[in-house]
Amino acid sequence: MHYQLARGSIVLTLTLILNLCLALSQAYAHGKAEPLVPTPASLQRDMVFPNTADYLVLTADLHTHTVFSDGHVWPNVRVEEGLRDGLDILAITEHLEWQPHRADLPNPDRNRAYAIAQEAATDEPILVVPGVEITRELPTGHINAIFVEDANPLVQLDAGADDEAGMAARLDALPDWGSEREVNEYYVRTGLWAADAAVSAANGQGAFLFWNHPSWSEQAPDGKPPVSPQHQRWFSEKLLHGIEVVNGVSYSPESFQLAIDNDLALIGTSDVHDLIDWDYLPELGGHRPVTLVFATSAQMTAVRAALFAKRTAVWFQDTLLGRERELAPLVKASIVVTSAHYLPETTLVQVRLENRSSVPFQLQNLSNFGDQNNPGPVTLPALGTLTLELATGVRLAEISWPVRVVNAYTTPNTQLVITLSSPVADAE
Repeated sequence: MHYQLARGSIVLTLTLILNLCLALSQAYAHGKAEPLVPTPASLQRDMVFPNTADYLVLTADLHTHTVFSDGHVWPNVRVEEGLRDGLDILAITEHLEWQPHRADLPNPDRNRAYAIAQEAATDEPILVVPGVEITRELPTGHINAIFVEDANPLVQLDAGADDEAGMAARLDALPDWGSEREVNEYYVRTGLWAADAAVSAANGQGAFLFWNHPSWSEQAPDGKPPVSPQHQRWFSEKLLHGIEVVNGVSYSPESFQLAIDNDLALIGTSDVHDLIDWDYLPELGGHRPVTLVFATSAQMTAVRAALFAKRTAVWFQDTLLGRERELAPLVKASIVVTSAHYLPETTLVQVRLENRSSVPFQLQNLSNFGDQNNPGPVTLPALGTLTLELATGVRLAEISWPVRVVNAYTTPNTQLVITLSSPVADAE
């Protein structure tokens, strides 16, 4: 007992020291940068984004798993994690065909995980949407379908498509996942139902479909999405509506370019199977990847409409990925010039920037106004402020200067450029 108390005291002391160090590092790491709120970064878990002039900006994780497929938590845990993260939208997307817990959880109703999560979200500020993961080997890969009306018709068991020898050959061709034969055989037999039929059935329910982790190393050893004629047909026929450019800790610039070339929604997801806290360490300032949805309201119909309109962006490891039409309004709403004034008897204007989002923006001055404090890019802390001194040469009534947002990409190789401006309070 005494040992446990002593150990607990040591852990508590170390935690307090760590939080203090994090708070101090945030306050002083960037010169005159200051946090807007005193809470240490390690305790700021909510994902905060301002709305734009035209849309609500909603955070969504559209690819998660529970014990109803190959995850390791009950669906209500996913809801609780989402509430802790300040998530607006959550989709539970169980594998239809891959059911490794079948011996313990037969799962005859594929809508059950969603029903449990939806019940847990009752009267809570989070929208739970129904979804599934259509799971195939190449050339199809994995496809998520959300806003499904009924998951059960989207999985079909073909009990006699192969003889015993044929089944054995198919099972031998699978990677060694350490699963029971019955699990693997179920996966094979359900996978024999044509992927076109499953995709067509999901579209028949009005679902929004996106290609999961196209550059997953198990199916794309060279890191490039294996785009098949089937995928190209789905793109052209509008049967596939989005693509994951981020899955978990992996980013795919090739998938980003595919989205641009094929008019697909940009999607970023956690694809979480264990606990969010294990995978992303929010207590140390980490965060799950999310899709930012630009919607007219937080209602299901408006969220669905926004996704079909491709009004999305992705937040991943403190980097924004999206089309300029979404990113520019978001970043402009996030970075606000709250004051600008000249220092006495100088042509040096002191500018205070405020960040109203959870993204620590890296900004590069592209103007002819020399930054008197920073020789290179500066960091505007998440939910914090930063003071700059710009040399304008003459006193101006209003200043306007372009900046490159180093951690915001509108294509795989293009960073967002915006213009900041403000009247100057004491210009002559």
